[in-house]
Amino acid sequence: MALSKEIITRIISNTKNVRLMFIIMSFTVLCLSVYTNVVLSQYVNSEARNIVERLKATAVAATSLVSGAELDSYRDAEDTKLPSYQKLKRKLRVFAKNMNVTYVYYMRILDGKIQYIIDNDFDEKTRVGLDTSLVDISIEHSVAGAFAGQITCDDVEGDSEGWEGMISAYAPVYSAGGVVTSAVGIDINDAQIIASSQKMINIAGLQVLAIGLVIASGLVCLWGYQLAANSASEANRSKSDFLARMSHEIRTPMNAIIGMSELAVREYGKPEGLDFIAEIRQAGTNLLSIINDILDFSKIEAGSLQISEALYNTASLLNDVTAIIQVRIKGKPIRFISEIDSALPTALEGDQIRVRQILLNLLSNAVKYTREGFVKFIVSGERTGDGRINLTFKVADSGIGIKNEDIAKLFGNFVRVDQKRNMSIEGSGLGLIITRSLCNAMGGDITVESEYGKGSVFSATITQLISDDQPLGDIDKKLDVAPMSANVRFTTPNARVLIIDDIATNLMVIKGLLAPYEMNISTCLDAREAIDLIKKESFDIVFMDHMMPGMDGIEATHAIRALDGKYFKEVPIIALTASAISGMRDMFLQNGFSDYLAKPVEIPKLNGIIERWIPKEKRVKRKNGADTSGTRAAGADACGAASEIGLDIEGLDVSQGIIMTGGTLKDYISVLELYCSDVDKRLEVLRGTPDENGLKSFITQVHSIKSASASIGAAALSEAAALLEAAGGRSDIEYIRENLGFFYQNLIATTGRIKAALSEKSANTSKRQVSDHRESLQLLKNALSEENIGGIDKILADLNEEELDAATRDSLSKISDLTLVGEFKEACAIAEKLVQ
Repeated sequence: MALSKEIITRIISNTKNVRLMFIIMSFTVLCLSVYTNVVLSQYVNSEARNIVERLKATAVAATSLVSGAELDSYRDAEDTKLPSYQKLKRKLRVFAKNMNVTYVYYMRILDGKIQYIIDNDFDEKTRVGLDTSLVDISIEHSVAGAFAGQITCDDVEGDSEGWEGMISAYAPVYSAGGVVTSAVGIDINDAQIIASSQKMINIAGLQVLAIGLVIASGLVCLWGYQLAANSASEANRSKSDFLARMSHEIRTPMNAIIGMSELAVREYGKPEGLDFIAEIRQAGTNLLSIINDILDFSKIEAGSLQISEALYNTASLLNDVTAIIQVRIKGKPIRFISEIDSALPTALEGDQIRVRQILLNLLSNAVKYTREGFVKFIVSGERTGDGRINLTFKVADSGIGIKNEDIAKLFGNFVRVDQKRNMSIEGSGLGLIITRSLCNAMGGDITVESEYGKGSVFSATITQLISDDQPLGDIDKKLDVAPMSANVRFTTPNARVLIIDDIATNLMVIKGLLAPYEMNISTCLDAREAIDLIKKESFDIVFMDHMMPGMDGIEATHAIRALDGKYFKEVPIIALTASAISGMRDMFLQNGFSDYLAKPVEIPKLNGIIERWIPKEKRVKRKNGADTSGTRAAGADACGAASEIGLDIEGLDVSQGIIMTGGTLKDYISVLELYCSDVDKRLEVLRGTPDENGLKSFITQVHSIKSASASIGAAALSEAAALLEAAGGRSDIEYIRENLGFFYQNLIATTGRIKAALSEKSANTSKRQVSDHRESLQLLKNALSEENIGGIDKILADLNEEELDAATRDSLSKISDLTLVGEFKEACAIAEKLVQ
């Protein structure tokens, strides 16, 4: 539909306003870019510190590549010709490449001097080895520190002590008896720091270029407006061409701004202070979406919209769309329900990009105009008999709805209905007309039914070619995702629950998620111990981890079901698994489980398990207005609480972690402490590549770390563990060998950051709590000096009722123990430190 002359005339009359808006926009972009550069420069300064930590972690990882015994077997120049020596040299070369370092080498002390044993270098001019001259250790202070059992690194602000232009880190290599027999060295070229600074300069240059493009595109737009003013009689004919040109001109710099913001986040992506860049990226993405709508609309009007047909996977497309929408729903009290016909063909032929655009337009509108309630996505199909299928997509919501008189206007150009009510919602007003045009181009249409104030149902149909008519099956996406703040409807104080998992972190998470039900909960870290407990006591539900060392969950369930008695045959056993792939449910049911629950545990699914298996006679209905804070209402509240105490850990999505561990920061911090303890216990298994005999144990350990990492919000670690687990499952030792070192390094670095953050928080909390309870602590000190046992017990009892940090509570526990054995002076000294 062409714009009327009246509208064109109105646009021309507003040219002065357009110029003013252009000037304001250019100035704003300039200011934002300058501020972004200031933020980025602050993070460049931290690059050197990051390099030091990375080098040290790499040196530690390199200690597991070769044993002290093997290194000790190489003694003179003739040993360099041994096949094992050359094989080790190639192994070091692969390690250096994977870890992005220049040199990796091993040394020993011989007659008070450094003897180089082997390195990764094959260049005869620069390599070192058993035939290289000895080096005086007195000039290599950092190397001497490694032989003393320390992990050391040269100062990144100067040249390293033996190799100009290199930065080096060193770590000790121990013998089987725990004695330092050699040391490993890691070198990188200090040009990496220079390159890091150069990235900052390049990004700044790109920003300047983007500003120039914004200004240039604005001038082009103004020039176009001026042409329109001089030739108003030709406005209708040239309007579509102008829109297309303007969209392309503006989209170029917008893509540059979004790309630079993304680059900045990747290069300097520390959580603190980067909210600004994220806002730039989000604002740019929103603006680009509007520009794309204008461009698509201009193509439609010009008759140049193309539908490109290609083969695509049905499940992949639908999974992708639902995943995107769930991210957009995050934090809103909206239930997302997806129902996908399992009889749909596995593969179709059509324009996957345009089908995706249709679905995202409809679903995004439903999310935008629904403040609470639900959004339902239904996909079905009807085969036509000629190798095609008519697909129907229905999107229903409980949103604000549409007035009857406005429904006819929905598919008009640049139309947004109920403007006063929807003024805060972004959009171009072109989404539905574009969606209808795309449906029409694919042999279908779009219809709408709505009741004002109660919701709407949009139905879109398209025709696609069938490429693979194999039924899609259950793609495990029939989701019913309730808002995280949903309250439980009943408690079960008389119900008994047993949780078995070899990861203490997972035990605490599930126990915390079950807390709102006020159950009597028992836990076990071992399957055999759990079987003995089940023989002695009666439980209403047993949550059984799937993969555990020794006896796994399936073997334990078989053992329980084989016991004599009706109880052992019928007790509900729920499988806990981090392998939530299609078909797993059937596998568990066939092996004696009653149901299964995927890790990390989602609250709505856990609630469904409880409602399904806890007997009705053991349920106590919550009273109206009862306190349901135990349900751990998460979402925005969790985010707010996290920033309130300053818990910010690189590599962890703290807000998501709080949600997954029960919704309170206190529980989340407890889970983080357990996570670090669990990982420390498993590090030894992950130090070196497993052989065939150790592969099963290795798979179990990375499987456990995968689920625990997901629970605390460490998505990247969880994904890396999943890849190692999958490699173990297919016996791909080569993949494990190449990637385990990097995973091990990241695991150590992550737990290190967690421990540092918790230590800092604990110190701050301890100072505040000691200040809050200073009077009580002073009374405790006085009672201890007077050896007043009655007074000591009363004060300790009162303090233990307060919410205290772990360090303070540990000190009070020591005081209590010392008092019991009459060591009042030592106890008084501890109290004195607390008061100070």
